Amino acid sequence: MAKPGTIFQRLLTKWRTTDADNVGTALDIDRLRSERDGYRAAYENLTQQATQWHLDADGYRAAFESLQVEATEWRQTADGLRAAYQSLTQQATQWHLDTDGYRNAFQSLQAEATLWRETSDGFCAAYETCCAERSRALDERDRLFRGLEKFLGRATASGPGPDGHQICFLHIGKTAGTSLQHALSDAFKDAVIFHEELTNFDTVTPLELVIHDLVIGHFTYQHVAKLRKDRFLLTFLRDPTERVISAYYFLRKKSPISDYSRRAIEAARIMSFSEFLRCEDPQVRMITENFQARTLALDFRPQYRKQIGDLQREAELNLSEFQFVGIVEHYRQSVEVLSRLLGRTLIARELNLNMDRPLQRDIAPQDLELIRQLNVVDQALYTGAKDRFEQTYMCRV
Repeated sequence: MAKPGTIFQRLLTKWRTTDADNVGTALDIDRLRSERDGYRAAYENLTQQATQWHLDADGYRAAFESLQVEATEWRQTADGLRAAYQSLTQQATQWHLDTDGYRNAFQSLQAEATLWRETSDGFCAAYETCCAERSRALDERDRLFRGLEKFLGRATASGPGPDGHQICFLHIGKTAGTSLQHALSDAFKDAVIFHEELTNFDTVTPLELVIHDLVIGHFTYQHVAKLRKDRFLLTFLRDPTERVISAYYFLRKKSPISDYSRRAIEAARIMSFSEFLRCEDPQVRMITENFQARTLALDFRPQYRKQIGDLQREAELNLSEFQFVGIVEHYRQSVEVLSRLLGRTLIARELNLNMDRPLQRDIAPQDLELIRQLNVVDQALYTGAKDRFEQTYMCRV
């Protein structure tokens, strides 16, 4: 496109060289002048636009140069950030490697510590076992020496029991045995006494027991074979419902912990009485189901349950070998009868009573019914022994 100036020059030249005939008329001159003015206005307008375009271009150039400077700064900043990122990445990689090394070292040390702990625990357990065995052996030695000294130092060859018999009190748990064992110990101060817990009856030998005049403890019928043949064997029975209630509240507060009763004690301390009755853990059921009958048939502990055939028949047969069976519900009368049979005055004190336990009337009927269902054999054993006691002794007391 030709510039406006060039067009105007051409028109001016054309106008000057135009033939007089062609431009002579005023009309043509006016027309040409009008065209000239139009072209001049267009030219001036274009000149102004060009000036504006030039100014705009300068602004764009300045803006571009400013952006270019900023872009350069941004690029430099990005390069710095990239370098910093790469440095951090390298450091992180090194830290990761270091962490893996520390983790491996820690795991290795942890494995070694576990091994040392297990070894230490093993040595500790072995040491405790040895200490316990040593303590038990020393206790047995001291007990044997004391028994021998007392046996050798007494005036007569026979013991203080009736006809020199060995007096053996099979203490069934929660049948007023604590009261009676104190009465026997007080009445037979001159006797050589063996008074131990159940586990010691498991390990004691007949040779050790033979020198003792009075044997007391929570032993069971399987231990009777270790006693002397010339023995006076006695025990007490209690109403099964009363015994179960008493046992539960005793376990909750007073019972010493042993291996065979640990779980029963733990259960009694976290369970309600109703929950305890319905617990099927063998060590809990040991307490709540026919405890007296199992003690007399062989042993109440769960591991002996399968060795008992006809529970009632075996318990009644073994109970018939006892020279005296007292009844807790006739405790004072029982102690008076026993005093006559042994030839010593026994004081009927009631010890180890739990005054906080509820009475039967305070127990839910469904719980009482469950106790009866769990203790059918105990109930039969108790009823028979109570009837015999009342028929044989009550009229004489």
